[in-house]
Parts: sequence; C-alpha cells; structure tokens
Amino acid sequence: MVLVCPDGPLADAASGDGIVVILAGERQLEARGGSAPTKAAFATAAHAREISNLVRDIDPQLVVSWGMRAVIASTAARRLGGMTSASGSKPSIVAEHVDLLPPGRQGDLARRALLTCDRIICLSAAIAADLDPEWSANPRIAVVHPGVAASLSWAPKNADPLTTPTALVLAAIEPWKGQDTALEAAAMVPGLKLIIAGSPLSDRGREFEAELRARAARPDLAGRVDFVGIIDAHEELAKATVLLHPAPAEPFGMAMAEALESGTPVIATAAAGALEIVDESCGRLVAPGDAGGFAAALAELCGSAETLVNLGAAGKKRADELFDPEAQASLWQSELDQVDVNLPKAKPSSDRGASLALVTVIHNSAPDLSRLLSSVSRHLPEAEVVVVDSGSSDAGPAVASLWPGRATVVTLGSNAGFGAGCVAGIAAVARPVTALINPDVELIDDSLAALSAELAETGSPDRLLTPVLLHKDGRRQDAVHPRPGTPAELIRALMPASVMPPPLAEFAEPHRLNEPHQVGWAVAACLLGRTETLRKLGPFDAAVHLYAEDLDLCLRAADRGIETWYRPDARVIHREAHSSQQVFGGEPSQLLAERRRAVIGARLGSKTLQRDDRIQLATHLNRKVLKALTGRDSSIETARIAALKQARANSDQ
Repeated sequence: MVLVCPDGPLADAASGDGIVVILAGERQLEARGGSAPTKAAFATAAHAREISNLVRDIDPQLVVSWGMRAVIASTAARRLGGMTSASGSKPSIVAEHVDLLPPGRQGDLARRALLTCDRIICLSAAIAADLDPEWSANPRIAVVHPGVAASLSWAPKNADPLTTPTALVLAAIEPWKGQDTALEAAAMVPGLKLIIAGSPLSDRGREFEAELRARAARPDLAGRVDFVGIIDAHEELAKATVLLHPAPAEPFGMAMAEALESGTPVIATAAAGALEIVDESCGRLVAPGDAGGFAAALAELCGSAETLVNLGAAGKKRADELFDPEAQASLWQSELDQVDVNLPKAKPSSDRGASLALVTVIHNSAPDLSRLLSSVSRHLPEAEVVVVDSGSSDAGPAVASLWPGRATVVTLGSNAGFGAGCVAGIAAVARPVTALINPDVELIDDSLAALSAELAETGSPDRLLTPVLLHKDGRRQDAVHPRPGTPAELIRALMPASVMPPPLAEFAEPHRLNEPHQVGWAVAACLLGRTETLRKLGPFDAAVHLYAEDLDLCLRAADRGIETWYRPDARVIHREAHSSQQVFGGEPSQLLAERRRAVIGARLGSKTLQRDDRIQLATHLNRKVLKALTGRDSSIETARIAALKQARANSDQ
C-alpha cells in the first residue's frame, strides 16, 4: 500500500504504521472553479498528470481517490489514456466520496466522474442519496461510516448547578457550518458559555469569522463566547456540556460521532448526515437555521443533570455500535474486495528475494535504516541483508542488530566512506545477486526480486540493473545518464528536457523512458548486479571516500562488456542525501566537480574530459539563466560553475 498525501499528521501516522508515504503538494481546500474556470481546468489537468505519473511508476492494482477533486483528476487521467503503469496494467478506481455535491457545473462534473468509477464508497447515506437518489439499487455505490476510536477518558456528564454550562461548536469556520445560528441560540440562553473551535478554510471563512466576532461582542453575548482556534477535540469534548452542531446540511459530521463516543450529548440540525448519527436517545434534532429551536434544546439539556447523564450514556452506546473502528474498517475492506482488479497480462513472479542480498552502508542513519529494513520485511522477507556501519555514533548498528530479519552487521570502526563500506559488505554476501542500496531508500513492492531472479537465471546477460528512483514526492529522480561527453549530454546542456519533444527528451534524460534501456551510468542509490561480478569490479575504489564511485563503476563495467540497464518496471523511493547532508551541510559542489573530473579523465581520457567540462559549464550556465528569468533561486548553479572553474584551475597547476 502507498499513501499519497501532503506532509502532516496523517503522513506521520501512516509512516509510523509502516505505510509507504509519498508527500504530495498541498492544495487549497476551497473549490477552484467559480470565477476562474480556466484556472480550475489547468489545475485539474496538472493533478491528472501527477496521478498518471504515479500510476506509471508505482504500478498499483487499485487507485482509491479520496474526495471529488482526486476523483475528477483520476477519471480524467483514465479517460485520456494516462492510467497505465510501466508493466502495462490499468488499475481500477475506487472513489471515497466524502461530501455533498456543489451546485452548478462543478457538481455536474463531479457526479459524472464519480459514476464512472469502479466503486463509490460514501461516508453517509445522505452523500449517497445526493449522488444518486436510487443509490441503494446501484451495486457500485456503498455507504461506510468512519470509525471513531474509543475514548479513554469517557465519563457520564455531570451538570453541577454551580458550574456554567458550556456548548461547544467544533467545526471549520465557514458560513455553511452555521456558527451564526449558534451565536443567536446562545444569546437566548442566559448564563450559557459558548466555545467556537476551528479555523477558516477560505477568504470567505475569514470574513465570516470577523462577522461572528463582531456579533459575539454585542451586549447580549459579551464575555460568553470564546474563539479558541484549532484545539484537541477530545479534550474540549470532555469539558463541554453539549456539542452544538447547527450546520444546515452536514455531509456526515465526525465531530458529532466523536461527541457521542465521549459521552457528550449533541444538538444538531435535523438534516443530511446528522440524521444518521443523532437521535432522541442521545441528543436533540432541530430544524435548519432555527435559532429558537436550538436555544430551547440547550435550555432543556443544560437544565437537567439527569437528562445529560442519560443522553451521554446512550450516545456512548450508540457510537460503539455504529462507529466501531474495526467493524467499519472491515466493511470498507469488503467493498474494496468486490472490485475487479485489472492485473497485467504477464506479471513477473517474485522469489520474495531468495536470490538477493541487500548491502547498505550507514553513517548516523538510524531512522532511514529503520524505514528501509521495515520495507524489506514487508516486500522481500527472504532477502539477505548486510549492514555496514561506517563509524556511526547513533543507534544505527543497534537497529540493524535488533531487526527481526537478522541482518549481518559489519563494523568498520571509523567513517571509512561509502566505497570501503560496499567492498566490506559485499565480501559478507552469500547470495548470487547483490543490490547496493542506500539506507535512505524505501521499497514500495517486491519488484527488485524480479530483477534479482533475472540476473540469477543461468545464461542471462551479465549486467548492472537500476530501478526507477522516486523522490519522496513521487517524481522520478534524474538518476540514469548518458555516457559523459556524448551528444545526448550536449543536447541536455543546450535546453531543458521539459521543452523538448518527448523522443528527444528521453534521449537526453533516460529516466523519462518507460521501457528498459541501456544507459551510460546510474546513480548507485540502488544498483543490482551478480555478486561475483561486483566483487571482480571492486565494486568501488575503497580509497575514495564519497562521490562519483557509481560513474567510475559503470565505466569500468562497460570496459569489460558489462552494460548498465535502466529498468522502469521496478521502483523504490530514494529520500536522498542523508549522510552527505550531515557531513557537508548541503551539496559539496567542489568535491562533486573534482571527483567527476578525476573519474572521466582516468577512464575516458583528456579529450573527453575537456568536452565534458564544456558541456557541464553550458548546462549550469543555461540553468542559471533560466532560473533568473523565472525568478527562482540559482545559487546551486552558481556554486557548481564556481566549483568547476576551480577544479579545472587546480588540475592545471
């Protein structure tokens, strides 16, 4: 499973549970249509392209699109033929539909997109009925409520007559959430304290908040309303006498379900999702916008300790019955299980890593190593793992030693560098195929096993293989390259590949290819070869501490007739430069320039070196000019130009 979402609590929680997380960029929660339909269309097209690229590289069997925007983009990508992976599979699309449709063209577009999905799971019956009034007869539409975790601090409500009763409104501050109705109701109940928790999501929400604060400052409410912003919902619910939820048409209402679980009675609008959560046993339902009705319900509940206790206990029971997390998760999974999954015609079988050893070199890499080993346990449980500790002062060696998969730990005793670490690690390998893999790499699936099985097969070509390396945001890393000094490198220097015709861009930047292809060299963040071949090649010069070892390895391999091949049918995430960031505090431009020049000069000769110098200089100059024209920071290019000039000057002395 791979989760694509912005950085934040969800990403942190999922990563902590061992789920692979790709960090998508944040998008505004408010709709992008309205007065700017062209902008909305471009935004949707860009989102569809992102989804297409992720499907191409991750190779999922199923795409769950959460929310209308993701559904519109996913179905647009499929309609335009973009939902095809590198292995040829076309994933099914499940829509998680969590909101009522907006009015007008935007709602019509969303409805059409939703109804083309292979399955639509709605958060509530109200959402399902809004999508299709005959939804219960549609076998592709189902309703699964969210689960609510059991409250550890639940206790029956106690209405002490000396305590000021408190009504809590827990919602985003937007006009459709009805906080204005809550204020008018509170004004009719003397002595009531009103807590408004939440924050705006849009410019209109910020205007609305200002209007609410102005209303709260009037004499009939002065001193009785607190705006507390984003808070711990469970803590505030435990303190509140009642939850007030006056939204005229709430799609579901998680705050209401959480209130019942905490033993807090709910006063809500008798419409939409609230009707599936609240009944007279645990709260009160009031006509939409009826401030007087809400005031009467507040006065009734806050004036009777017995009523509060009975409603709170009944609400807790109702929440446990309707919103049990395990039961709802099981229902949700059962809906996914009914989707026909479109498998590729010939998916390679996996040996679960039985022929493969993974060699990784660590230097203060404990968090990254833990993530890597966890992904190995999930996807390649039979692989051999060798962890080489190059002078760590953190818990990295302990992480390796305590890993249930029983890694072999090789200790160098000092920071001897990546090359020396790989030489020591591969000496301890017992499997026929070895993957040299950085600790900041995470496996997405078992696709490396297919590459390993291919290399282990008798009679197969002796090659070095590298998968797609994905950035943490899901973009492909530019990690495979033409041979230095070649026309492909020159073309890339003259213009960005993004403005080239696709065939020319793929020639200049092979990482854009979707088919296996021979390349000049590959970044060694994840590089596979026969163990015996790698041993014969070194695989690296142990005297070189860091950088350009992979270029040197691939050039030396080519001299022996061993080709380097890019394999986009396999994939890993590369979170990039953990140790080098620690050691150098950023990109060591000078060292990079010197190491590249040393390798090219030694392996390809002075003429190729001079040609490569000119190509590299042109590349950095052109990128610097382009960034300057578009207002972007060009400090990296400036540093690289200076480093290259200094490296050439040093070699001429």
